[in-house]
Amino acid sequence: MSRLSSTLFAVLALSACTRGRALEQTRVVPTPAMLDEQCSEAIGPRRIERFDLEGGISIHVAIGYDLANTILIHTPEGNVVVDAMTGPGRAAQARDDLLAQAPGPTRALIFTHSHIDHIGGATAWAPLPAAGEESSAVPVWATA
Repeated sequence: MSRLSSTLFAVLALSACTRGRALEQTRVVPTPAMLDEQCSEAIGPRRIERFDLEGGISIHVAIGYDLANTILIHTPEGNVVVDAMTGPGRAAQARDDLLAQAPGPTRALIFTHSHIDHIGGATAWAPLPAAGEESSAVPVWATA
C-alpha cells in the first residue's frame, strides 16, 4: 500500500508542477502541402477514373485529390455526388475536373458516413442556403 501511496503522491506532485504552464505541442498539424505530398505518395497522381454503364449512366471517381475519393454518378437527368472530401478547396478542384467529364446539374449529395474527409467539402457541391432560405437547392442525403 505504501508503494501505491508513493506513486499517487508523485503523480499529484508532478501534475501540480505543470499547472498554469502551457503544454508544448508535440504533434505537427498537417499543412495543405503535407497533405498533397501524402496523397501523392499513398494514392498516386490526381486522376478521374470513368466507368460506363448502360442507359447513358457513367461513374466517375476523383482519386488523389484528398484522403477520400469523390464519386460522381452521371445520369441523363443530372449528377449524384457521393462524398465531398475534406474541405471546399480540394472538393472544388475535384468538382471542376469531374464536371469537365460529366457536365450537368447536381441532383443530390450523398454522405456514406460523417467523417470530415467525406463531408468537409460539401459546400463545393451544395452551396449554403441564401439568406431567408431554409435549405440548399441540392438535397443532401446522410445519416443522422
